[in-house]
Amino acid sequence: MKNFLKNLISLILLVVMFVSAYKIISTLLDYKKASDTYTEIRENYSPEAEDGFIESDLKNINPDYRLWLFVENTNINYPVVSYGNNDYYLFRDFLGEDSKSGTLFMDYRNNFEEDKSTVIYGHNMKNKTMFNNLELFKEKSFWNKNSLIHIYRGDYEYIYKPFSIFVAEPSFDYVRVGFNGENDFNDYINIVKKHSTFWDNNSNLTLNDKILTLSTCSYEFNDARTVLQAKLIEKKPIK
Repeated sequence: MKNFLKNLISLILLVVMFVSAYKIISTLLDYKKASDTYTEIRENYSPEAEDGFIESDLKNINPDYRLWLFVENTNINYPVVSYGNNDYYLFRDFLGEDSKSGTLFMDYRNNFEEDKSTVIYGHNMKNKTMFNNLELFKEKSFWNKNSLIHIYRGDYEYIYKPFSIFVAEPSFDYVRVGFNGENDFNDYINIVKKHSTFWDNNSNLTLNDKILTLSTCSYEFNDARTVLQAKLIEKKPIK
């Protein structure tokens, strides 16, 4: 009986080891596949590509493509998509294939040109990809670098300056794509300022400004979100 129990325990441990190894290998392979996919897209179609920004090719690859996002001093440099809901691209890459990394995606309610507030979501991946580097803005030394955010869309480059970084509790509805007048906007900004880890006192935000919100998961507590917000400071033709 003792030998039987001993062998059973050994078998169970062996199965656990194999299952754990399978999960680790599967995750690493998924990370590599995502990395290879976005590296190829970046090298061939991004604003830094040898032949320049080829937006029409990105749209041909994926009709859900909306814009290109780049954040200075980080590895955030990806295409952004939009679909009819905020779930479809959670676990699909830019090519529409299954991926734990997913794709950066704009809130389905957004109209980039018309809305006062644009919201973009992405995963906080353990291999430091997608929106993981938003975590850097929580560090005072990095925040002081004043890293600008660049959006490339159509014939224009949109440049944003961060004004807030904060960790949102589940009860804080920070996702807004528009505002019901000046009072609503000011109330929202005051709440954001109250929640902020760091805040740009020179932001001078008004209802006429366009705001960009980048959102990802955070791990301070259950359902926490790291949120970086920025103000549009310049729009210029892409050279």
